[in-house]
Amino acid sequence: AERRRARSIAVRARRFLRSGLAFTKTVSTRGKTVAAHCTTRCTTLGARACAPLYDCASTYAARSCLLTLRVAEFNNRTASRLFAFINTPIKPATARSQLKAVLRQELRMRPSLLRDARKGKLALDDACLERYLAAAKWSLDFPDRPVVDAIGATAAWRASTVAARAPDSIRAEPAWRRFFWSAGVKTRRKEAVLVLHARHAVDAPLSHLIRVIEGGCRSTQRACVVLDARGAPSSSLFDVAKKMQKALPVFQAHYPGRLGRVVVLEGGRPVSLIWGVLSKLCDEEAKARIAFVDSLDQLDAIVSVAELNGRDAVFAETSRLAQESQAEAPHTLYL
Repeated sequence: AERRRARSIAVRARRFLRSGLAFTKTVSTRGKTVAAHCTTRCTTLGARACAPLYDCASTYAARSCLLTLRVAEFNNRTASRLFAFINTPIKPATARSQLKAVLRQELRMRPSLLRDARKGKLALDDACLERYLAAAKWSLDFPDRPVVDAIGATAAWRASTVAARAPDSIRAEPAWRRFFWSAGVKTRRKEAVLVLHARHAVDAPLSHLIRVIEGGCRSTQRACVVLDARGAPSSSLFDVAKKMQKALPVFQAHYPGRLGRVVVLEGGRPVSLIWGVLSKLCDEEAKARIAFVDSLDQLDAIVSVAELNGRDAVFAETSRLAQESQAEAPHTLYL
């Protein structure tokens, strides 16, 4: 019934637009005819006055037609949301469950979106809808577009991106894996751990970055990024940020609500000073998601270091080199 209703609305809108364009064309043709008649039988001044008047009338008719069409589209969207609120079964439900019902109703009215979601393997379940609504602060609209349009853009992107719908088919070079890879470990909050090694920063392609993100989000709803800066200079963090810059717009647009926490391991004093300045410009939610740890003992409170050493060979190698350099460091005896 919803599909038939959507088709009937589309057919009526198309007919309305065709009739408006036909009326515009008729008025413009009539204006040219009257101008030619005035040229032959009347003065040239009358012809010059008639043609612009008919052109203005046809332009006004076309703009009125388009404006009416936009108003009708807005009224249709508002009415569908209102009817979805009214037709929602009365349960001991909250406003959030009603928002999910309205969003699911809007998704059903877009067959092309559902087709792209099936092709791109985007599961439009309750968890997915809750993530988008939470990113929109539990509203049906983002500041720039509706939530249903954002989901449609993600579905179309996944349908056209091989790395998103079939990440296992993307080839991964050893150098890319040493830079950014999914460790297969979860944090204490059950978030998937994605490890960035600053010592092995390379220009990995966007397809590899998407594959790692998909691998981390496959088993859980959120991902935790651990930036291992041990054995790397302080400037390497800015190098890593520059190499990951191309993945940030994709992550923000198509993975809302996926980022749980960012942990920087032994970032150094310059990075801590810079973060002390930038943290004053961030809100409390952003501050809670970024953590700086100076030792493996502090990291163990977030994620098991033993599991990281067992699952991630690069992390274990960095830990071994750090222990060897610490053992070889000269000790000063103060008397």
